[in-house]
Amino acid sequence: AFDAMASLRMRGLVLDALARFVDADEAEQPAMAKIASIAADGGNGELAQTAIVALGRSSRFGKHFLRQIVASEAMDAVREPALREHLRLGGAEDVEFYRTLWNPKLEQRKSADGKIAPLELHSIRLLAFTGLLPQLGDDELVETLRREPEPRIRRKALDELARRSSAKTEEMAAWVLSRVDFPGADRVAAARILADRQGAKVAGTFLDLAKKRDVTQDDLRQEMAKLLANLRDPATDKKLSKLVGKGKPHEKVFALLATMRSDDAKVIAQVRKSLGDADLEVRRAAGVALAARRDRDSLPTLRSMLESGKKPGDRRIAIDAIAAIEGPTAAWTKELGELATNADADVRNAAFEQIGAIRAKEHLPALFAAFAHADWSTRLAAIDAAAACRDPKVVPQLIDRLAVESARLARRIADHLFELTAQPFEEDAAKWQAWWRDAGDKFTVA
Repeated sequence: AFDAMASLRMRGLVLDALARFVDADEAEQPAMAKIASIAADGGNGELAQTAIVALGRSSRFGKHFLRQIVASEAMDAVREPALREHLRLGGAEDVEFYRTLWNPKLEQRKSADGKIAPLELHSIRLLAFTGLLPQLGDDELVETLRREPEPRIRRKALDELARRSSAKTEEMAAWVLSRVDFPGADRVAAARILADRQGAKVAGTFLDLAKKRDVTQDDLRQEMAKLLANLRDPATDKKLSKLVGKGKPHEKVFALLATMRSDDAKVIAQVRKSLGDADLEVRRAAGVALAARRDRDSLPTLRSMLESGKKPGDRRIAIDAIAAIEGPTAAWTKELGELATNADADVRNAAFEQIGAIRAKEHLPALFAAFAHADWSTRLAAIDAAAACRDPKVVPQLIDRLAVESARLARRIADHLFELTAQPFEEDAAKWQAWWRDAGDKFTVA
């Protein structure tokens, strides 16, 4: 029946019927075999995904067919979810299969036609490595950290050492943190582990790294600052308090973020003073630090920045900080509506972002009007804010806008529509419009 059906809807119904033969004695094997062929074909993404999930529910045959799909020359968009389902059913007997997919030495292999096969996708290697983790010893995890080119696999190995409380954890975390050629995300993971294991003893290492602008990524520097702030160690806080307002811009930013939890009056006064620093990043960090404290005494300065700030970014910094300090009060929410009509793009976009953050649905008419704004960044901010409100009235407005937008904005609208509706029409405005004509009256947000 599946092959005889022409429409996607009818094929979907037949597929659902086939999936019900799980655990149905002799009928299960041929049903699962057909489902596997539907998945491997991959002609329709939605059907393929449904088929893969169905195979994952078959304890007798699912793993067998999922393995065949992963090992086949099916599209990677099918093989990857098939492997993810296989992992749910996998066990010790699948070690060699997962190891072959991971291919830790990245060996060149031949395909069925004798030609050199391309190396496996790193996303599939990551899944296979995840399935292998329970079977790997500490030494092999260490070797993985030292040799593996894929950052996500390295981080997975380091996290596993930490989870096991391995004796190798601190040594390898310190090694990863010292690797200036590794991405910031790798070193951030290592910094978190060291802070958790060493506590205040890690402060010296973090301070030394924070000073080195050229070899310490911004995300790592910010994370180290937050980790030190969260330690709440008096001796460390005293040392950090002496650094606030001093040094190069990146050092000032680090000190501001690292002392965010300090209640020292002198530190707080210096943070407020930093709102006037010549460097934008320092001013932004000062705003973040004051917002984290909910420092109401800084509101007059922030209000002054909002009303007459001349330096680039000042008015956005002020809006973000005031929003955190004031919270979603009626007065501030009303003021955000006024700011959303400001002639300054930075001001109105920041206002839209805050409207979305507090889901202020009373401003939806203003958001819808901004969908047609001449400035694309304002349209983007309004679209994001409207979607964040998660109101059914947003859906037809987004669909109408999708018919007008292209490129990045069309992609963003399609993503929001999927999040709100769970419908798979992507950037096809005509399909969305046809669906809404049928579903609009009874629609509820997914």
